[in-house]
Amino acid sequence: MVQLQPRAETSLFNGNIRFVGFASLQFHPDPDFKIFIHNLPIPVSPHIHDYYEAVYVYEGSFVYQVKDRTISLSIGDFIMIPPGCVHSILDSSKVCQGINLLINPDYLEHTLKPLLAAEFMDQSRSVIHVTTTNDPRMRSLVDTLLEEHFFAEKQNRQFINCYLALILNTCERISRQMQASAKEQKEARKELITAKILRYIHLNYKEVSLPQLSGRFAYSQNYISHLIREATGYTFSEYKLKIQLDTAIQLLSQNDLSVNKIADLTGFTNYSYFYKKFREKVQMTPAEYRKELIINTSTDDSAKP
Repeated sequence: MVQLQPRAETSLFNGNIRFVGFASLQFHPDPDFKIFIHNLPIPVSPHIHDYYEAVYVYEGSFVYQVKDRTISLSIGDFIMIPPGCVHSILDSSKVCQGINLLINPDYLEHTLKPLLAAEFMDQSRSVIHVTTTNDPRMRSLVDTLLEEHFFAEKQNRQFINCYLALILNTCERISRQMQASAKEQKEARKELITAKILRYIHLNYKEVSLPQLSGRFAYSQNYISHLIREATGYTFSEYKLKIQLDTAIQLLSQNDLSVNKIADLTGFTNYSYFYKKFREKVQMTPAEYRKELIINTSTDDSAKP
């Protein structure tokens, strides 16, 4: 655990939300950015400020409330909160330590911006939350920044600027990787559930309905319809009808069951509707289709040597 002075606060009250101004933080006079160690396991009430606050969890865990989001942070997690964003600390572990980096917006815009990736600047007005546990570079960068800021005999501001920019760029890079991974996982889950839905329709095409699918797979009827259309190009009704007619065509070619019996077996309760849709699909009635199959089969057999 880093041994430094715990957090000190100077703030103004605005109703139930405290406003903390960067210039009011007198415990460290640096006009550009300030670093302090939060190691008191106590809640922090809702507040806003006019600077960026970045927190790296060095030890233990914290639970932040950021606007309407509850965010759990553990060792290696990094969060950056932009100016004007209401947030608080709801809870923390008994042993905890957060490295707080308070960054003046002018310093970020004019000094750090040339060192920062354009993607970071695009995200800088939003809350950035990343998990860096599996990236040992972040811990090393934070340690190096602390050593240079607090323990160097003669502080080198250029070094500090570079370390801080590296930390922010690394977080942005990890954030993009996390977003890409989350998108890939979401697409994989979507493909899996779509495959399950389509398989269920194939196995139960005679009586399946959208409300039934919605109840079985716990998705709305509209979303299931969207998945089916995206995967097949058909609406649910069109896709179900396609399976029924394809099955009817297969049965007509494989046995001598009556046409009405085949209609029953494929889930049609209205024979007139079955005849109409069959004609639309193959441009002939079921009886004509079967007769055509018999003629073609006989022709093929007679042509054999």
